Amino acid sequence: MTVGGVNKTAASNTTAIASTSSSTQNEAFTLISSFFFVTLVSFLLIIGKF
Repeated sequence: MTVGGVNKTAASNTTAIASTSSSTQNEAFTLISSFFFVTLVSFLLIIGKF
């Protein structure tokens, strides 16, 4: 359920950004993706320590 909510929010944000400019959309998507990836890896590392 949480994942679905996040996906809907991301889709809404992407749509709003797309109306601004495609280059901004690509930059934002890359930023969000990299941030999510780093957060996920950090979370796994923290869990691994315990």
